[in-house]
Amino acid sequence: MDNVKKAFLAIVLLGLAVRLHDIDSKSAWFDEVFVVNHLKESLHDIAMGVGEEGHPPFYYLLAYFTGADTLLKLRFFSLFFGSLSIMLMYLTARELFGRAEGILSALMLALSYISVQNSQTARMYALAGFMLLATFYFLVKSLKTGSGKDWILFTLSLALMLYTHYFGLFLYAGLALFFLVRAWRNWKVNRAFGACLLVVLLVFSLHVSDLRLKVLLSTRQEKENFMLIVKQDPWTLQPDTGIYYILSGFSGTKYVMPLFVLLILYGLLRRYRSEKGNFEMLMLPLLTSFAGILLASSIMRVSIRHISYFIPLYLALAAAGLASIRDRRVYIAVLIVIVAASALKLDAYYKSSGPDWKSAVGFLNENTAKEDYILVEPADEKTTIRYYYTGPAVIEGITEFDNKPTKTLRFLEGHKDGRIFAVYATDVILRDGYGEINRTFQTLCRHEQRYEDIDIYLCNP
Repeated sequence: MDNVKKAFLAIVLLGLAVRLHDIDSKSAWFDEVFVVNHLKESLHDIAMGVGEEGHPPFYYLLAYFTGADTLLKLRFFSLFFGSLSIMLMYLTARELFGRAEGILSALMLALSYISVQNSQTARMYALAGFMLLATFYFLVKSLKTGSGKDWILFTLSLALMLYTHYFGLFLYAGLALFFLVRAWRNWKVNRAFGACLLVVLLVFSLHVSDLRLKVLLSTRQEKENFMLIVKQDPWTLQPDTGIYYILSGFSGTKYVMPLFVLLILYGLLRRYRSEKGNFEMLMLPLLTSFAGILLASSIMRVSIRHISYFIPLYLALAAAGLASIRDRRVYIAVLIVIVAASALKLDAYYKSSGPDWKSAVGFLNENTAKEDYILVEPADEKTTIRYYYTGPAVIEGITEFDNKPTKTLRFLEGHKDGRIFAVYATDVILRDGYGEINRTFQTLCRHEQRYEDIDIYLCNP
């Protein structure tokens, strides 16, 4: 076994270890509970995308048929695809640039806290990242060999990418731009590429037709709930949708973000002329993903995690720049900085467990009665409360009454019979501008308990 293979094996094992670490320690959150609940629905509803989740069906069908129907199983499901992505990252970057770039890309992905987070979360992002890498791997091989088998696998991977997450359309748009650039230079040798893109578009249009039918057949309440999501102001609720925050997240931290950007620019400067096609293949989808999420954030509430599976493209470009550094001392110094920053970010990720809904609900299970009310903020987390809660009290979301304290006050005044437990994630309350609600409960209610990032107030004791 040569040194490259040894390094590759070590990186895969390292990536698996950091993804396994504390995988079951964090409390569930509402997006994960939505997935668990969605998988309890009928196979027809899962395939049609009907129910609480509004995403394409491939992730849910795959989880359904592999028996991943509990929170822990779903997290290991993500772990599986997150770990496989490290291997595919190496193969893809090696096909694009070379073995050194493959090793560097795999190492960066193995230590990327976003990739680790996706691999420990019961959501579709780890699978989406794997399908993205499969798409690029087979596209590179297809363009090199012209093999019909590779073109079929490319078409299948891209179609499944779109059937995993709707923002995969940003990838499709970037690849369509890449095709147009290549076709402008030489149409004849790119006909197979164009045909594959057309097939994927036709296949995905079948799902879009089903989606339009679903919207037409949805209830009035479902349509109103959708409009509530669309009408939210993302710039105040989700500050991590700007380019600065995206680049910081993709780099791991804002402190090394300039280094990653410089590496990408350096790689473009040194190698673009000789490897134009490879850089365009990565850059165009990456740019369309950035533009896409900025556009999406102007009409609905989104965040960086919705395009987090595009991070392999960013890391491959950075690895190409790092491998282009000729001075060995500078090369090693830059690599040490990247690894050290990634390790520090991972350590911070492990220590920040997030809101401890499980412990908070344990308190509620022991202290609530049938006549009591539980008010939750964020309102979506009432789903998480219900996931853990076994008591008889009624559960409602605070902002289902109003973002302002007036209706909340009336609710408190109008329910004198039972006690009211106000449960909310403190950091979310302060970040999302619900300070008035926070002050209302501090003034009228008694602070009862505190867990990690969660406060519980008791009203009408």
